[in-house]
Amino acid sequence: MSIDHLETIKKNALPGKVFVGGDCVPNLWSDAKYLYDLWNKKKAKNKAPQRKDFTPQEMKQCLALIALHDISYDPLRSKVRLIGTGVVEATGMEATGWYVDEVQGTEFLLQRAKWIVENCCPMLCVDLPLIWSHLDYKHYDVLALPLIDEADRVAMIMYLAKYY
Repeated sequence: MSIDHLETIKKNALPGKVFVGGDCVPNLWSDAKYLYDLWNKKKAKNKAPQRKDFTPQEMKQCLALIALHDISYDPLRSKVRLIGTGVVEATGMEATGWYVDEVQGTEFLLQRAKWIVENCCPMLCVDLPLIWSHLDYKHYDVLALPLIDEADRVAMIMYLAKYY
């Protein structure tokens, strides 16, 4: 599924751009670079790190713009576990506890999550239109990092956003 699904995601991201794996690095802003490097360090020789590998203290500089989504299988779903205050302020939505597939206009988010789960690989989306915010922000960038469980399945996705 990887290449065709990724091409569909890239096509649907217009006017935004989508980068995966190491291609994310040259396009990261400073907090995203910090989090990506931390994720890589915690990953070590594994497919990805686990949630328990991270502490709030080491992510302090970007916590306000982080969201954590729990992943469930059969069917594949994404549920907002935690949403930073900066995300709530930028979007005007407090979505903790919501299933993403129950929110209108999240089809592209679900496509991205599915690809990340199936490939256990970071994804960076740049210059995406922010269609669900009533505030002044019109675009956002988002870095998505998979987190695995003890069975090496993606159990969570950690998102870091930048709004403009």
